[in-house]
This record gives sequence, structure tokens and C-alpha cells, in this order.
Amino acid sequence: MVHSVFYKIIPLAIMGILIMSYASKAPPEGHTGSPTDGKSCAISGCHGTSSIAGSNMISHDIPSTGYEPGKEYNVSVVVSKSSSSVFGFQFSAQASDGSKVGTLTSGGAGTVVSNTGKYISHAGNQVNGSGGSKTWPFKWTAPAANTGTIHFYVSGNASNNNGMTSGDEIQVFSMEIKEKGVETGISQVAAHKGFKFYPNPTRGALNFTSSEAGVVKVVATSGRLVKQIEIFTGNSKADLSELDNGIYFISYSDGKNDLSNQTLIKY
Repeated sequence: MVHSVFYKIIPLAIMGILIMSYASKAPPEGHTGSPTDGKSCAISGCHGTSSIAGSNMISHDIPSTGYEPGKEYNVSVVVSKSSSSVFGFQFSAQASDGSKVGTLTSGGAGTVVSNTGKYISHAGNQVNGSGGSKTWPFKWTAPAANTGTIHFYVSGNASNNNGMTSGDEIQVFSMEIKEKGVETGISQVAAHKGFKFYPNPTRGALNFTSSEAGVVKVVATSGRLVKQIEIFTGNSKADLSELDNGIYFISYSDGKNDLSNQTLIKY
């Protein structure tokens, strides 16, 4: 089956990117908020604020049928907040195991590719936006054939430019991109349609709806499995009140279909 591009918005946020509050320089590698990056500004002590789910932060010209191996595509990242004047970002294209996929090429003086080639970020000091937003264009060359589904991750900083660790807004966004003409062994789209969990964010009580019985795993941003839940066909419930407040990843498997890296906020 040929899968179309599947977009996945991370709901509320992985407090991801380590950018100084005045967005003064490119962040170090590994701060896109992806599941395998697992980095948090709150942990690093760079920002004093929580992060939120960004909206449509990534645009591209990849067809709905998926990427073609070896082809170069245009990608843009936008970070917006009406009250902000200084912005920053970090973007990465990753496989499900977190490895680098494809090749990133800088769009000019405003972006810089990391030494490993896995990340692209804002470049230079005092990255000013216009009208409450900043856009960075660059290019991504798709990986070799049969790489399969890949993920775009971005974390952005909309800064109040007060030179302190407070008042900045960290935005995180993700999308999933299929490879054209490749049938995946695990149908994430099918699993997505048959499995749901709510409410999200949650204070502890979590409801599941599934067309098949299966196993749900709750994983911390560090990669540690913190809870495993058996669910049944139809409706199931779980209590997560013992977990610390924060960001978690939900994965689900019914033995045939897997769905991974769905974000859950516990507060």
C-alpha cells in the first residue's frame, strides 16, 4: 500500500530546544524535542518556561504520495509569536531509531548545518523576525531507497529578548513522511485509526479506545519505560497519577500494527 504523507502534531510539547533566551547562537546538537534526542530546556536550565505544541511549523514540497529516494526537496521552518522579536530553531530528519536520514543543506547565511549533518539550526546573533515571526528555508535530500517512513522534528524559540531565562516560548512540532511506493511492514496509519487515548493532557486518568487488544507502553523522554498497560478491544482505562508531571511517549502494539511516539502530557 502506498501511504501518503502523514502529519503528526505533537500536542503540548516536548520541552526541547536549548537556545539561549536571546537566541544568540545555534543550539548544540540534539535539542529538537524528538523522542531519541530527549533533551529539555528545563533540564538544561536555559529556559524557565514550559513549552507548547507548535502549529504548522514545517512546510515542504514533498508530494502527498511520499518522498522519492535521492531527490532534493525544499523545506521551511517558521516560528511565530506576535509579542516576540527574536527567534531560533533546530530541525532534524530522523528514522524511528533516531538516526540521521537524508542530507540537510543550508539555505544561506541564516542557517547552519551541524558537524554531524544531523541537525540544522538558526545561525548568527540576534535573529530578528518581522511581524512576530521568522522563517528559515533550507533543503533536504531524501535518503536511499527502502529507507521507509522518516520523521521531521523541529523545536523553536520565540524570545522576549529580555536577556533572562524567563518569558521565552518553546514550540515543538513533528511530522511523519512516507516513502513513495514503499509498503511498510507495520501500518502506523491503520493503527492510528483504530487506537485512541484521552484526555490529553491528563491529570492521571487515561482512557483508551482500540479496535484490537494490545499493549500500551508509557516511556519518559529519557527513554525509560515507566508503565506498561494491557488494553482490550473497545474501551480500557489506566491510572497514571503516580507518574511525575511532564512529557511522555505512548506506544501501542496489537501484534500486527504498531503506533509509536505519540506524546502525552501529564500535569
